[in-house]
Amino acid sequence: MSQAHSFWYFSAGLAGSTTRLQGLNGVIDRYNETRQGQAGAATLSQEMGHFALQSGYEFAFGRVIDDAGWFADFHFAILEAGTYAEGQALDGSTARRDLDLVTHSLGIGVGASIIQNSHMEVGVGGSFHFSRNRVYTRVNEEAEEMVMEDPVPISLTPFLQATLFLSRKIPLAAFGRGYFEVPVLATDYSPVNEKINPATYMNDEGKDFSSRNWRPGFTVGVALILHERDRSFHQ
Repeated sequence: MSQAHSFWYFSAGLAGSTTRLQGLNGVIDRYNETRQGQAGAATLSQEMGHFALQSGYEFAFGRVIDDAGWFADFHFAILEAGTYAEGQALDGSTARRDLDLVTHSLGIGVGASIIQNSHMEVGVGGSFHFSRNRVYTRVNEEAEEMVMEDPVPISLTPFLQATLFLSRKIPLAAFGRGYFEVPVLATDYSPVNEKINPATYMNDEGKDFSSRNWRPGFTVGVALILHERDRSFHQ
């Protein structure tokens, strides 16, 4: 039993990923350690938490190519995460520092279908990810300031995806993808350390704030089938 399938699709949905971000979290550890009421230092009432999760949106445009079972797509994601600390400044006033991480990524992927019928399409593949990572900070109500940008980190990303056709009459499908992003190079967060730890950064080793941030993630959403050949079965 086989089937002729060929269509374009556009999908939009929610995205999320998890990562240890050792370099950036090392900067945060240093921030917390140096604000415990030491001479000339602030005292934190709430320590800054680690980054672990990012969430946001992803949009994809792709093509499933006939019975060969091949597909290719482009996908763009915006992921964000934030953390903050509160405490008492040297003048006795209450202060808060926010730290935000924003990632924009473009992926170019190819793959092959392993299940293909009138109800669903399941495939495996891989993609190149080109990202732009930015870290922003602000104190109290001051304007937010970008303190670091890693403009084009490249990652290799294997993935498993599934498209579930909702109806023969309505050109919509449920879409899901799970992936594991493997960066080619490490990201250096030393500029963040210099900004938020100005009194101690010159004594720190830069390598302590550099890391390759492997990240498993997922996308779930709805796909619009833009063009499709007949999904009828051939005995």
